[in-house]
Amino acid sequence: DKITLVLRPANMLRQILPGLWLALILGRASEISDIADFEKLRTAALTGKILFLRHALAPGGGDPSDFQISDCTTQRLLSAEGRTQAEKIGNALSNVEFAAVYSSKWCRCLETARWMSLTTSIIPTDMLGSFYQGLVDKTTVISALRKHLDAVDATAGPQLMVTHYVVISEITGLAVSSGGAVVYDPQSKRVIPLESLVAGGEEPSQTNGTMRGGNVSNGTGTLRPGMSISTTTRIVDATSNTSAVPIGTRTLRPAMSISTTTRNVDATSNTSAGPVIFTNTFLALISFLTVCQHTIW
Repeated sequence: DKITLVLRPANMLRQILPGLWLALILGRASEISDIADFEKLRTAALTGKILFLRHALAPGGGDPSDFQISDCTTQRLLSAEGRTQAEKIGNALSNVEFAAVYSSKWCRCLETARWMSLTTSIIPTDMLGSFYQGLVDKTTVISALRKHLDAVDATAGPQLMVTHYVVISEITGLAVSSGGAVVYDPQSKRVIPLESLVAGGEEPSQTNGTMRGGNVSNGTGTLRPGMSISTTTRIVDATSNTSAVPIGTRTLRPAMSISTTTRNVDATSNTSAGPVIFTNTFLALISFLTVCQHTIW
């Protein structure tokens, strides 16, 4: 008997594209790559966490066949643009005091760390080496790194780890561009989105509400499931699921994203006394998916 296999490209695309799109959104939402985003980081928000940084721009892929770990001339190195990028990242991280700075022994990682000109001494280590071409054993590298991460004190200062694409991907599941970084929490084994760090790590200049666990300042932030927010004379625009939160206390649903303005709220009709500022739909989607990423992917 003959078996005829009928392929329906449209159906296949409908099944595949959502996953690809989700992976792209999650990676982009969690990566810190813009200098302006590095500048938002603070020591307090990074307490007990790891900032994984992929080395700066180094044209090409992998390393030459005559690679030797002790000889930089046999390795792929930073370009002039990469050195400038590393210098800018270092300047942008001036508000973070790292308890330790670790680097892969690969020259492009050490170069990145040195061009950042941080005040903390650089510690070259085998636990961040690239196993991309089998130049070191993947199991040995990742086992040593996981052992280190498991021993991180949740109350200790943040650690910077300058390493490679494959190492960051293995630990976090995310693809990071050259000079890009992700914040990793060894306690929960999760990547922490920048917006969560900024919302929870900075002292607000003007408080317009209170949550269990901190204040809500002007701007945008994501609340954890079950948190309550009390508003006074400020609008809370819960862009994910509702239009506004009236004066009083209300428990938000999981993954709601809130943004505050200086408009008053009519408590009786649950509507604003002036226009409500809505976050762009696409950005709201990214915010929602970022919070959910570790239950989905």
